[in-house]
Amino acid sequence: MKSKYTIEDIARYAEGLMEADELPDFEAALAGDAELQQQYQLYLEAESKLHKHFASQEGEEKLKLTLQNMRQEFFSAEAPVKSISPVRNKVVKMMWRKVAVVAAAAVLVAVFLWQPWNRDLYTKFADTEMVSSVERGTHTDSLLAKATTAFNAKEFSSAAVYLFEIVQTDSTNSFAQFYYGVSLLQSGKTEIARETLTKLAAGSSAFKYEAMFYMALSYLKEKDETNCKKWLQQIPAESGNYGKAKELLQAL
Repeated sequence: MKSKYTIEDIARYAEGLMEADELPDFEAALAGDAELQQQYQLYLEAESKLHKHFASQEGEEKLKLTLQNMRQEFFSAEAPVKSISPVRNKVVKMMWRKVAVVAAAAVLVAVFLWQPWNRDLYTKFADTEMVSSVERGTHTDSLLAKATTAFNAKEFSSAAVYLFEIVQTDSTNSFAQFYYGVSLLQSGKTEIARETLTKLAAGSSAFKYEAMFYMALSYLKEKDETNCKKWLQQIPAESGNYGKAKELLQAL
């Protein structure tokens, strides 16, 4: 059952602004509701980070702008606003910066909780399997077989080792190059992955547009939506992965 408590309630409790008659019910819910506990901890983390980030006067000005931008982006003029009673003398006595940080933390937590799909976009689109038809005759075939097993078990670092040996001896093997790039990306070696994927994207192999797509994902992983979109927009409508490129663009 979904908790009846909102981000606003969590913020009031964390800042000591909750009315005395509300406290017993809220604390009872907090003790027995794992989801509410997670939201509360997330709020505390967000508030702590914001305090550090906006500690200076310059940071305070940035905070004002941040709040304005978040308000414009996530709350429309037509959206219904929950009516809340004025918090009495305690709010009046609080410093503006404290109120602003609390508000920003609440908004950040709300956005995080209300838009969980943003966290899953990379995972959703980056997930792929390596399919290799080998007879395990040559040394390269043996390496491909080992790389395929490791890749599909999500042991990307191991897969990258096997694939690196192949691309070192055969620079024309676009299949190995592509999955080597993906393995590097999935194991956190983004810059090296981009070197491989960029070369494929600039070539004319069957993996040209797949490489472009994973270049876009490399930026999505870093939350760089601008460069992510630039790569997605280069994928032509006639390519086999245009559909998923369009889907990701729409999701962004």
